[in-house]
Amino acid sequence: MDPALVGEIDKSHLRQVPDLLPTLLPDHCLPLSPSEILEGLSTGGMPLYVGDQWVGCPNLSKPSNNGDVERALCVFFQTFGERVAAVVHEKGKTLPDLKHEWTARYAERGVQDAPNVRKPDILFAKAGEEETTWSHVRIHGELKSKSSDSALKQLLNGAYFIFSSQDERRFVVSLSFTANNLQLYICDRAGLVTTAPFDIHKDPESFVRVLAGLMFTNDSAFLGYDTSIVTKPAGRFITVEGCEYALVKLLFISDVIRGRGTVCWHARHGGEDFVIKDTWADDSREFPEASILRRAKDIEGVPQVVADVVLRVNDRVDSTAHLRSTIMSSVGPKSAKNRERLSDIETRTHRRLVITPFALSLSHFASQRELISIFIDVVKAHRDLYKKAQILHRDISSNNLMLVPPPGTWNSVDLPPTSPSLAALAGSHTLPKDRVPQPEAAPALVPQSDLRRGLLIDVDYALVIKPDEGARKPAVGHRTGTLPFMAIDVLYFGGDLPTHEPKHDLESMLYVLIWMCVNYAGPKNVERKNFDIHDSKLSGWVKAGDYESNGFAKTATMSRPTFWELSVLASFAPYFAPLKDCVSKWKDLYCQNKMDYEHVLAVLEDTLKTLPEKETWSRKDDPEGYGPQDAGKKRKRADFVGQINDEQEERAAKFLSGEDGRRAPNPASGEGVDESSSDDDSGDIDGGDFGVAASEERRRIPASEPIPFLLTAQRQAPLRTYATRRRTMASGDD
Repeated sequence: MDPALVGEIDKSHLRQVPDLLPTLLPDHCLPLSPSEILEGLSTGGMPLYVGDQWVGCPNLSKPSNNGDVERALCVFFQTFGERVAAVVHEKGKTLPDLKHEWTARYAERGVQDAPNVRKPDILFAKAGEEETTWSHVRIHGELKSKSSDSALKQLLNGAYFIFSSQDERRFVVSLSFTANNLQLYICDRAGLVTTAPFDIHKDPESFVRVLAGLMFTNDSAFLGYDTSIVTKPAGRFITVEGCEYALVKLLFISDVIRGRGTVCWHARHGGEDFVIKDTWADDSREFPEASILRRAKDIEGVPQVVADVVLRVNDRVDSTAHLRSTIMSSVGPKSAKNRERLSDIETRTHRRLVITPFALSLSHFASQRELISIFIDVVKAHRDLYKKAQILHRDISSNNLMLVPPPGTWNSVDLPPTSPSLAALAGSHTLPKDRVPQPEAAPALVPQSDLRRGLLIDVDYALVIKPDEGARKPAVGHRTGTLPFMAIDVLYFGGDLPTHEPKHDLESMLYVLIWMCVNYAGPKNVERKNFDIHDSKLSGWVKAGDYESNGFAKTATMSRPTFWELSVLASFAPYFAPLKDCVSKWKDLYCQNKMDYEHVLAVLEDTLKTLPEKETWSRKDDPEGYGPQDAGKKRKRADFVGQINDEQEERAAKFLSGEDGRRAPNPASGEGVDESSSDDDSGDIDGGDFGVAASEERRRIPASEPIPFLLTAQRQAPLRTYATRRRTMASGDD
């Protein structure tokens, strides 16, 4: 378990929150009230609760022997579910179709689809799967025969994997048994809250509330799912401000617990490509990302806003404050401690943003010329943001520099394989004209010969230098950034830094270019085969923990020519050798205190003139590159996103071919989908036959064209580990 993750969550852990259980699972989310269910389970010919004991429940004080206690508990849970169903039917009510089951089969052999194999004691997971993955898990539970601190770390580990593999998760509910005492752990984007432990035999009504609620709730939103993501026979859809967008591909999913929890999808509406971005924004920030982007609407090289909404769940703003709402009114020593800690924990609100243009990850650059050209565009965009709109980005990373192909050139993009059928089908009704970003409102990215243009995204942490009159000036004292790319001053001083300046972001851009040169073998998203930055001479740049130590490591490298040569330049992949002079001159600007727009642009533009128009590099001829046979075997980290997309695309292919028993629509004729034949997997991560029948007036993308996307689905393994990607503000953002 990553100590950085444990430490950060511990700072936001609110223990034994009073009234949390009925707040999480109120009576109206259950098929019957807990008292009615308990009465039904306590009567009849074979009562399940007799004499202050649950019949059939194993002795949880007994240490497990090869998973025997875990298996017995799952059998009891299944029996409990069957009896609850009978009680509910006797009352003349119906239950939701249960597609999940309790299992203990992974307590010994572990769930395999993670960087480290976890062995969860019990899971409530999707039924009928030959091999359960974390994308299938609804509830995770741990059993301890006696008091132990290990359950917390194990449950956090499980929550981490669930958040990393389920794009519709708002929070994660987990169970901990210490002998007969049951406790709920709820991880959300502001940290961790736990219920007070209770004895399942002495407090049967609370036990009924938990188990019946987890198994039979009539609204999966109460278990932390985003019910605004709707699954239909033709795919998954999100409606924003009255417009329905088809989700074509999952692009990015944040692998942290506490923080913004960013999720991005490639979406389509009316033949147009968009990006839908979900974040959990810190309420203390005066300017949400959408308002900052609108302020920058005339800046070239910055995304434009199509729609922006705050999500609501059950007629309530979707906020981390809900689960903590009872703390301020509670009494007692534990409550006082929770109230004190609550004042230091941020409140986060779930926001959804639809933006354009649709762009590609920086790693998809086609040549050295294009890579340097993209950096020129991004430096200019950063300059114009700062000088024209008084906006300072403050969060430069390899994920936030993108490239935009000219319109109509998607078929020239070399992307990892994906399902062309998804591109052919994905679409919806025509977007209203007043909702489509018009050229006069959004500055076009003017093509430079055949080079694609750069795009600077993700202004969540941007600082508005001159807020509107009367607005509260945002705090500037928090350390912000992504660890491998943080400027030395930011690493050293953090909250004591007098102010974040443009030079710090320009320094971060240098580190992004170095990152590309050492982690990739060449263009078109080809990672190096035998290089891991954590085991290299640059490891000091990415080690989590002491920020000052990271700063010292970078300072030594930047200020001493020998260190620079032996650590940075020696780590370059052979393909990037022509860029060594560029990064060295850029580094010299830092040493000479000349890190400004004019000097950086001069270095980049001079470099561009020296690079050839055409290149002959091929990963087949470069031993540093992943060849086609190696691509799935030597990744440094399990690719959650890729696994999700593989499942979605397999389902889409079966849907289109009719192999799954459903009749595929004919998009060319405008034929619709017969939803009556659906086996709707609403709420399941892999329920993705993406696309809907096309209307006659919308533009279709030929099935032969690959699908462009905003962020690469193949994670940058060194960066995507939690320890190297930890971002901190006062709240410890991702």
